[in-house]
Amino acid sequence: MGLCFSSSSLKNPQHSGNNDGEGFLPLPPPDGRILKWPNLVVFSYEDLKYATRNFKSDTLIGEGGFGRVYKGWLDENTLTPTKPGSGIDVAIKKFNKEGLQGFQQWQSEITFFGRLSHPNLVNLLGYCWDEDEFLLVYEFMPYGSLENHLFSRDPDKEPLSWSTRLKIVIGAARGLTFLHASENQVIHRDVKCSNILLDANYDAKLSDFGLARSGPSDGKNHVSSRVMSLGPSEGNTHVTTTIMGTYAYVAPGYKSDVYGFGVVLLEILTGMRALDPERPSGQQILVEWTKPCLSSKKKLKTIMDGRIEGQYSPKAAFEAAQLTLKCLGHDPNQRPSMKEVLEGLEAIQLQRRGGVSPYTCSCCPDSDDLKYVTRNFMSDALIDQGGFGRVYEGWLDENTLTPTEPGSGIVAAIKMFNKEGLQGFLIVVGNPYKEPLSWNTRLKIAIDAARGLAFLHASEKQVIHKDFKPSNILLDGVS
Repeated sequence: MGLCFSSSSLKNPQHSGNNDGEGFLPLPPPDGRILKWPNLVVFSYEDLKYATRNFKSDTLIGEGGFGRVYKGWLDENTLTPTKPGSGIDVAIKKFNKEGLQGFQQWQSEITFFGRLSHPNLVNLLGYCWDEDEFLLVYEFMPYGSLENHLFSRDPDKEPLSWSTRLKIVIGAARGLTFLHASENQVIHRDVKCSNILLDANYDAKLSDFGLARSGPSDGKNHVSSRVMSLGPSEGNTHVTTTIMGTYAYVAPGYKSDVYGFGVVLLEILTGMRALDPERPSGQQILVEWTKPCLSSKKKLKTIMDGRIEGQYSPKAAFEAAQLTLKCLGHDPNQRPSMKEVLEGLEAIQLQRRGGVSPYTCSCCPDSDDLKYVTRNFMSDALIDQGGFGRVYEGWLDENTLTPTEPGSGIVAAIKMFNKEGLQGFLIVVGNPYKEPLSWNTRLKIAIDAARGLAFLHASEKQVIHKDFKPSNILLDGVS
């Protein structure tokens, strides 16, 4: 595989823009070389034609102002093109040839994806520049975009549950938190549902860095015709004269990704698009219409997505609404950082799962709910005990985590601490793994446990477990 350039491509005016110190790929020197980012494969145009069957229409999986995205196939080990249906699926993004914008977006995505790696960012595998063709090759995200799922009109398609929505926005928030905290303070500039992609486990990954820019590292105010800022709440202030982002997601003053993320949160809560010309006058722009409802528990009920009714507690919904309201603040100084947004969402998720901290209990020992799910803590529901207390098996509704009949819903392990000292319950979804363990499974368990300890030891507070033993290594239902 290789990359070649003709003399005509080097003379094309669309490639002759200045660098502006924004970290774009330099133009190739006269000998035809191009800067190769570590771990990125350089594909030839012929490679990608073969991988997509000459960009046939039935391999087209998406398109937008940038160009089109095709599904292709590569060998899993060599990343060379292979027959359709074999090897690994990839997404091949083919940028528009006309104008400067396509080339700049292509450069920008290589610049950022080529040097940044995170579980919540789409993985860039390689790129191609051949004559006036600009292409990028990404990992394939089988569940498409959050937009496709959240706003689907297919009656046979299951709507996203409250817990899945929370999982998705937490993943996206982790990606943005990483970008904002990275060395160059990267600003995505186009945060929206269509740019949040989902894998087969509904894990979210941010995509489309064509508008991304690096923030300054000097902490001072800047005025630029190209650069977009995090906003004062993240430590920098900029003014930009570049049109960027998507209408209805862009912050007043073009200040922050946080505003765009707030719009996504609003869409998650309501199940409605940020902009919908088909809605009645006064309701077409979601933020303007629903923002006044976010501060009232009573009004919030009127705009919540009816498809997830009963799946969340009023407290969780209101806390999510308050977080959304902060993100949508007109004054950038009053908006939270993405790190604070992430912490808020994780707290809501933990609350929903029934999690407890070492200092507070989620419920008291005479909880009627937990008596019900364990049949009043009957002896035949007892699955473990120790110096801490006892663990009982119980059953919860899969969507609402409310008590249900024994044998229905999902199995939960309910840890009841001794009454002397700390009192309370810890609910852990899942059942102990009771099959004989193979050598491979034992090895996998040991590796995962070692990873957990390594994380604790490497953390900021250097946590020591102090009671590491087999009974304290719990297993999920995945072998």
